[in-house]
Amino acid sequence: MAKEFISTVRLFLCSFAVLGMLSSCDDDDSNKEPSSDTVEFTATANKTFYYGNSYQDADEYSIMISDKPSDIYGNTTAGSTNYILGVYAEAKYYEYGKAQLTEGTYRLDTANTYAAGTMAADWSRFCYTDENMQDHILYFTDGTLTVSREDDNTYLLELVATDEQGKKHHATYKGEINLLDERRESNLPSSNLKDDVNIDFTDISVDAVYLGSQRAEGVDQWYFTFNPKGNEGHFIFMYLNTTATNGMTTDTFLGTFTACEGFYPNSSYTPGTFMAGNSYNNVFEGSHYTYLTDVAQFVVSSKAALTGGSVTITRNEETDTYTIDCNLEDAYGHHIKGTWTGKPEFLDKSQPDASKALIRQKH
Repeated sequence: MAKEFISTVRLFLCSFAVLGMLSSCDDDDSNKEPSSDTVEFTATANKTFYYGNSYQDADEYSIMISDKPSDIYGNTTAGSTNYILGVYAEAKYYEYGKAQLTEGTYRLDTANTYAAGTMAADWSRFCYTDENMQDHILYFTDGTLTVSREDDNTYLLELVATDEQGKKHHATYKGEINLLDERRESNLPSSNLKDDVNIDFTDISVDAVYLGSQRAEGVDQWYFTFNPKGNEGHFIFMYLNTTATNGMTTDTFLGTFTACEGFYPNSSYTPGTFMAGNSYNNVFEGSHYTYLTDVAQFVVSSKAALTGGSVTITRNEETDTYTIDCNLEDAYGHHIKGTWTGKPEFLDKSQPDASKALIRQKH
């Protein structure tokens, strides 16, 4: 679990601090006196991951508060200020229920015991990523994080800490916390949806990509991507399992596909199913839904692994157009619905030399 947490924290690519602190955060200037005694910081964005019971019978969280939103992987943008905090709370054993960030006060633990009520010094730091994507990092020598909940949708996070240069930090975040559940032992997929999603597919194109029999004998696999035409919109990635053929045909995927048993990558490869999604190290695998606020940079505001429901594909013989009816679900029962009509772009990627086809898959 320690290695998994380390790799996850590194994925954040630390992007943090006030511009006035650039010189004091740079590794080359680590011995210089800081320009002021205290950093006052109000965060506007939050990313919180939950890892379940990891150490010393404690639940593990990774919390990042920032002045700029991060992408689906937790990577922040150039010029952003962030605090990353490794927090350990009394284990709650949520099983498959939706986990919550536990209220309380967490004290910096320089011994890194990962005990409940602590904030691990190894995982907690302040960092600024400059315009060249260079990271400037400072760890803490003491401090506390207070987590309180004002109502169902509003949390208050307050960090008071001292960094290794002696500078005081007072950082706060007030707002929603959509917890991303990354428990390896339960294979519970990630979702930060709070409501059902009804999709207008008017400005969305579809790629239908044939992979052939690459995973299981007698089974062909396709993946479909629903791509926003503008710089913002809904994006869906789905693996479909069909009966194997001797090449790409544009009718083998007609019919209704339901979620397969188990989560990717241990899913069954049964014709007539779509591969359920999961999240490992904060990266989606299998079928998933995201809402992109920036298509070019793949910046995500909403995401959900697809674990239930169905997708039905039909074709109008006269017009040679296809209708794809989505009635999908995440692990918490939220519905992702919508109907797309048109002609997909068909791409054959079943052969190694099929790289001529440009796939708009983002990850």
